[in-house]
Amino acid sequence: MPHSARSSTTSPTVRLDWRPSRLLVALLAVLMVAAACAPWLSSLPSAVALAASAAAFAHGAVLVRREARRPRFELVWPPGDVPARLVQGDVGVPVEIEALRIQAGVAILRLRHADGHRRSLLWWPDTLGAAGRRALRLAWAGARAPEAVRAPPGAPAADQPAIRQTR
Repeated sequence: MPHSARSSTTSPTVRLDWRPSRLLVALLAVLMVAAACAPWLSSLPSAVALAASAAAFAHGAVLVRREARRPRFELVWPPGDVPARLVQGDVGVPVEIEALRIQAGVAILRLRHADGHRRSLLWWPDTLGAAGRRALRLAWAGARAPEAVRAPPGAPAADQPAIRQTR
């Protein structure tokens, strides 16, 4: 067919910004207030309820501040066997993508750094839209595809010898 469109067997490089979720920060703040109110709703003596409430509020404030101040970075995930990188400023750290899970609008990406330590990235619905989740799914499917599927048309797969035709 002379007018058929050619489809690409490789996916484009995925570039996703990671930033702290305002939704998560707001939920942590609500939990902080609820935890600070809980001792007053129990039968604890006033002095103990005051101390527990102050401790819960202080710990919650630390968690809210820590989450809100996390540094932003970019995930760069090229197709093929090139490792993904976490880029912050001018520094890019290579990582191995171990798993992807998307559930209820939250994308969880499990990574392993070159030194062996593991990390999880969470994108909440307010930080990663449907198009970004789709790009992650496609990159993950492309990374897990067998070599025969990822090879360009007409090229032999890496684990298969080239087939020669004899006349």
